[in-house]
Amino acid sequence: MPLYFRTNRVNRASISSSSSSTAAAAVVVARPSEPGEAAATWMVMGRGQRFHRASPAQATAVILYVLLIVAMLISTVSSECKLKKCSQRYSQKLSENVRRNPNRRYCQALVDYKKCVMDIPPRSCRGELNYHSTLSIIPDLMEQNNCEAILAEAEATTTPLPSGATPPARRGTAVPPPAPEFYDTCDYHGERSYKSCSLFGDPHLRTFDGYFQTCRVAGAWPVFYNKYVAAQVTNVQLLHGSGATATTKLSVIIKGHHECADRKLYLAQTGNLPGAFVDGTKSSGPGGRGVVVYEIVPDKHVEIHIRYIGTVIIIRQIGEYLLFSVRMPEEIIKRQGPEDLQLCVRGCPGREKIDYVEFLKQTKDVDKEKLQSAIAKCRKTNVIDVYLDSCVFDLLTTSDDNFTNAAENALRDISRLQPNASLSLHNRTSVFEDNKILAALPPRRNSAPPRTRSSITAYTHFAIVLLALWASHRLTT
Repeated sequence: MPLYFRTNRVNRASISSSSSSTAAAAVVVARPSEPGEAAATWMVMGRGQRFHRASPAQATAVILYVLLIVAMLISTVSSECKLKKCSQRYSQKLSENVRRNPNRRYCQALVDYKKCVMDIPPRSCRGELNYHSTLSIIPDLMEQNNCEAILAEAEATTTPLPSGATPPARRGTAVPPPAPEFYDTCDYHGERSYKSCSLFGDPHLRTFDGYFQTCRVAGAWPVFYNKYVAAQVTNVQLLHGSGATATTKLSVIIKGHHECADRKLYLAQTGNLPGAFVDGTKSSGPGGRGVVVYEIVPDKHVEIHIRYIGTVIIIRQIGEYLLFSVRMPEEIIKRQGPEDLQLCVRGCPGREKIDYVEFLKQTKDVDKEKLQSAIAKCRKTNVIDVYLDSCVFDLLTTSDDNFTNAAENALRDISRLQPNASLSLHNRTSVFEDNKILAALPPRRNSAPPRTRSSITAYTHFAIVLLALWASHRLTT
């Protein structure tokens, strides 16, 4: 279909001397100074307008412009990071009564999850911390559950047969019935709906319900407790006059199970992160698998796995302070009353919460240089959203660079324990987006929006400007 451009008809015959009284009144349109505008003409009032067929050059310019806009829109949509779809498929498989322990179905779910993530174009997930964390977490889970050996054994013992065929029986023996799936009393057999909680930094609390708070809570405080397990932290006042505290001691009590575990006590404190319970043992229960202490990195990273209640506790020592994360089935959490004082369940008491706005107003040494330095250090760890805010807050209150690692590891642990929880985070790298908080801060430069969105917007605008200039040039020549 040919393209047409509307132009004003010019009646040069109507241009006459100023003494002509019969000529139609005319309007002078000044010649524009900007390229791409219509040329100056004399327009006779009352005259109609005529459409002229566009030249091939003009038609080509318009078509290319439209095609480029469509291509940019398609590329923007297709460049979305597809990690969320992979995580949803993985969670769906786990919800089909797949136990999180060394078995073929769980290992196969991990393999499929890894393949899905590996198929995502890395460029589309640039700046996505969850993507990079997932790539490192899946191989760790496969190694912990001995998946390579389990899947190799399953493949070796499985012989493909024609459709409807049965394996031949040995002479003189009957075909044995299929073996029932092994039922382990000390496996968790409840609903596969989990929630996670973490306590880290100055300290910052993420509750089981996903609420994020910054608290004082000096002294000993219960983190959670139920009929199976209890945990308590001790926080000390930091020596910076800020009112903030940090965790220096953690105790975990395994209350015991008549079939799966004896009563055990685990104690950790600054400078001492043991790889065993206080009695020197590292496990309890049948085959030593009911409760197990794993020393991942000596003096740095320890995990307690309580298999019969599907619970994992992660304890890290970063600098002089401890970081704590836990994943627990939702049905066990709900058995406790709402009036119970548990940080992971109810959050911090109101009087113990720290308001970023009030704190920053009262902190006189939060100058521009210190703030910019804190933001730069925290961005290097690729933390996002509230974890970025907490990292910057900790550096402003303590000047201890170890707190950047605390925020980074807390985000990594929560992404591993509950992948869906990390999907609720916003991929932003700007700090303290609340307007009230921004008003309490000194003016700052380089408050970048999320990396992926900002880069796409910048490239799109740049391309549109270039294309508009090129199209204008073609239309005027």
